[in-house]
Amino acid sequence: MCHYTHLTPFEREKILFFLAVGKSITEIAHLLSRSKSTISRELRRNAAPSKQSMPYYPLAAQARYRRHRAACRPHKRLENASLRSFVQICILQYHWSPEEIVGRIKMEHGCRLISVPTIYRAVRAGLLNPAGTSAKFVLRRLLHHGKRRHKKGAEERRGKFIISHPIEERPASAEKRTVRGH
Repeated sequence: MCHYTHLTPFEREKILFFLAVGKSITEIAHLLSRSKSTISRELRRNAAPSKQSMPYYPLAAQARYRRHRAACRPHKRLENASLRSFVQICILQYHWSPEEIVGRIKMEHGCRLISVPTIYRAVRAGLLNPAGTSAKFVLRRLLHHGKRRHKKGAEERRGKFIISHPIEERPASAEKRTVRGH
């Protein structure tokens, strides 16, 4: 488990203040309850050019930290406009299921660029909605596998034969048939 915490903007400002006062890296580390290596690394990474009046700029260091932090995280697949529009077209015009979309992309590109749960999350988050529509608009256009949900106590009617007469009421002539299917 990592117990490391990133430097805050307040701590970066304190580093600048302590440097201006003339404190050493060891003293700054002790005052901030940080490791000496953390302070020296921060100063080395974010040092100002030698011609500048201040040796360290905390605002620039914080901006650099935010840029690098955003770049190191995985990118969302549907930020790619062409992939997002392809998924939208497949759902809205062709009424494909997410499984079919993923299969088509895998067949065309030879790899999985997107997963089924990613498509469902995007639909629920509203990323695939046309302008002025809700998430339900896109959800209704998806193909659904299996049975639709029913309220409790509702009887399933699909796939059942409706028997109009019980077998006891069968006519006597039916017992004498010799050919199957008559």
